[in-house]
Amino acid sequence: HVIFLSSSQVFDGSKPFRDPNDELCPTTEYGRQKAIIERKIASLCDHSTIVRITKVIFSRFPLFASWYDSLSAKNQIQPFSDMVMSPVSLEFVVKLLDLIIKKRVLGIVQVSNTKDVPYHHTALWLADKYGFDRSLVRPLTAQDADYAYPIPRATTLDIYRILHELGLKPPNVRKTIEAVFPNP
Repeated sequence: HVIFLSSSQVFDGSKPFRDPNDELCPTTEYGRQKAIIERKIASLCDHSTIVRITKVIFSRFPLFASWYDSLSAKNQIQPFSDMVMSPVSLEFVVKLLDLIIKKRVLGIVQVSNTKDVPYHHTALWLADKYGFDRSLVRPLTAQDADYAYPIPRATTLDIYRILHELGLKPPNVRKTIEAVFPNP
């Protein structure tokens, strides 16, 4: 049983809740490489599982930790207002992988939260949780920052299989994010 950890970046980010059977259409080199391997595994192995995952976050997630450090020092941060994520916790992904192994789930399993959230909302939640000055959160567009990569409008995936076949539901987006905020 081969399990390959892939990414939502096998899609172009043009629409939310991508179906597992949608045509792969990556726009980044990372996404292209994941799509190549997905196709190769599917053509060579009948007993495989492709696990497509959105943004995996964990305790002391570097971006959130750097925002925390800046805000606690009363320095401004500039999170992107036009870039979104559909985060899942590392703990949730591990729990799902354990179920996939135990139940020998085959095919494509997609892992995502139930909605996308802009990065700057996450920074505002961080400020609110720790009582930092919200005016220090100065959103910036990725385009204005000359971000060099395509900016997805959506990162969510259709998670029908994990909900109905495996009986797992990711915690809501805000709880997922706040659970991994730094502990002061």
